[in-house]
Amino acid sequence: MLKPRLMPIITICTLSLFLVATTGCYGKFQLTRTLYKLNGSVEDKVARSIVTAVMIVFPVYWFGAAVDWILFNTIEFWTGKNPMTEQVITIPRVENEEMNAVQTSRRTSEGLETVVQIYRQGRPAGTLTLRQNYGSADLFTQMAWPNGAIERHRIHTDRLSSPTS
Repeated sequence: MLKPRLMPIITICTLSLFLVATTGCYGKFQLTRTLYKLNGSVEDKVARSIVTAVMIVFPVYWFGAAVDWILFNTIEFWTGKNPMTEQVITIPRVENEEMNAVQTSRRTSEGLETVVQIYRQGRPAGTLTLRQNYGSADLFTQMAWPNGAIERHRIHTDRLSSPTS
């Protein structure tokens, strides 16, 4: 049995954890979705059933949902970014003495974004940003020049056609 002095401390810690975990943010539950996609990627029906059973018997789904709920969704609520959904890839594109460029692509909570930073002789020559929101057929572009000028365009991708042979 717990000592009577520990009971208020345990109660306060439990309530604090509950308040942090239930901040009103539903969140994306990206870890849980990833587990579901992993299970769904198994093509054989029998193997998929076995994987499902293993993930239920060993509480993989429960643990993933709990970590999503308590940790990742709380982080997303307070910072606006879910660490499971934001992925950043940086690629140097062009490198020579006169000009180089660095491409950074990321998946954010709003959609996909690619930023190309262009340098000429080591000085910024411009920044091109391409963004497409989830569920949108539009591509947004922005070119920022070193003099402060900004060009913005919206391209309706449903009007683009793929080349045919």
